[in-house]
Amino acid sequence: MLADVDAVEEKLTTWGVRAGMHVGILADNCYEWILYDLALLRMRCVVVAFHPEQFANISFSEAADRYDLQLLLTRKKFLQPSEPHHWMATLDGDVDYKVRIRQPAENKLTNALNLESDVWTLVFSSGTSGVPKCLKISRVGTEKWIASCGHKFTFQPDDCMIVVLPFSNYQQRLMIYTAIWYGFDLALAEPARFLPALKDFKPTILAGPPAFYEIVENRFRNLPSAKQRLLLAVGWLIRNLSFGRLRQALLRKWFAPLYDVFGPRVRIMLTGGAPSRQSTLELFASLGLPLYQVYGLGETGFIALNLPGANRLGSVGRPLFDDAVFIADDGEIIVDYKQPLCLGYLGCDAETVATTFLGSGRIATGDLGRFDSDGYLYITGRKKQVIITRAGYKLQPELLEKEIEKSSDVSRAVVFGGGEMPVLMALISLAVEDNSLNRQRVDAVIEKLNAKVPGPSRIGRIVFTDTQFTTDNGLLTRNLKLDRQGIYEKFRNSLLNGS
Repeated sequence: MLADVDAVEEKLTTWGVRAGMHVGILADNCYEWILYDLALLRMRCVVVAFHPEQFANISFSEAADRYDLQLLLTRKKFLQPSEPHHWMATLDGDVDYKVRIRQPAENKLTNALNLESDVWTLVFSSGTSGVPKCLKISRVGTEKWIASCGHKFTFQPDDCMIVVLPFSNYQQRLMIYTAIWYGFDLALAEPARFLPALKDFKPTILAGPPAFYEIVENRFRNLPSAKQRLLLAVGWLIRNLSFGRLRQALLRKWFAPLYDVFGPRVRIMLTGGAPSRQSTLELFASLGLPLYQVYGLGETGFIALNLPGANRLGSVGRPLFDDAVFIADDGEIIVDYKQPLCLGYLGCDAETVATTFLGSGRIATGDLGRFDSDGYLYITGRKKQVIITRAGYKLQPELLEKEIEKSSDVSRAVVFGGGEMPVLMALISLAVEDNSLNRQRVDAVIEKLNAKVPGPSRIGRIVFTDTQFTTDNGLLTRNLKLDRQGIYEKFRNSLLNGS
């Protein structure tokens, strides 16, 4: 791989790429993505990592102007016919034209965005429409984060970590850098082939959202109740009457169909990005499967994590950095990193930046939490109403609601998701008489909305009501804002039953 990175760096140099330039990568996962990323970072360029789906409706020229790009690397299938291609190159195949470095608009100097010298990549948070928040990621913060993970986990030379989520997600790139840093294997797989890849590559370390591990739980819960009780009873005897390697070997044999899902070598399974069901964590503990819940943000990387030998079910573990996490007076979790992973947002208004980045390395998470007496952190809620789906995708319901409420048939729209809901659900309070024609028009509005937003943001179920939301019935606050908790409690059965 080092030889391949050397070859890519030579090609980039021939094209005229120099230190300090901004180079975008807009592509799905591939080996070349990693090569160009590593070469550009070694050349001290700033890599701007675009997610193809998030930026599908934005012209390349617009993105180049906004982020001061001198070059864009993409895949052939993402090329836009109306765009000039001389400052673009494809990762899949030879370039049959001379690549020329793009000149900044209005004769602006390179790095016209005035980034801090330590910023080595720009990444984007999850978003449902438009341009998501752009995060300025620190080289020093990245190295500090990777080193700290090495102090928490005991990586081994024969380890193999599997990555399937988009590289535009910085957490996935951190996994790649960690594998390189500590010298163990990395396996790449497409999401659709994740389960077969587990058998093919036999990873020892894997990470995924709670929904992935719930597949195994659901498979177990679909067994006849008598068989479930028998399996768990024998599993309890194995855990309490045997020790060490013998215990693990017996558990693996007794629960073989469930162990086989993850392959024969897995020793660390991480889950995060959304709250895990307690039942999932408890079942995996009963099976002897090494599942550990972790907690972090795009702005911080891991904040807290459970580990082998230090795992408390229901918690998100102990902080990655000692004395670097505290609970504010209002219950919000605040991290205080001397060398933060993210140095701030780019292009956001001052108020948005100030509510998250509090100065001197402190970052407000927006999550509410508490510590127990042993230093384990528990998440108790969200300070703001952000939906986290079962797959770990974060979205702002207000953006979807505003689009739905553009219909004259709609009085109020409330989007719910995450938790016990398998899909996003829209509760529609009709502004007019409830009849089939009105519902059809609203269905058409939501169908059109679903066609233009990313898959995880699509409404999967619609529930109609002729109830108007008012302060008198407790569905609006005194400030005439939606009382989401009150609305959810009133309509919970209708939402879950789809009626």
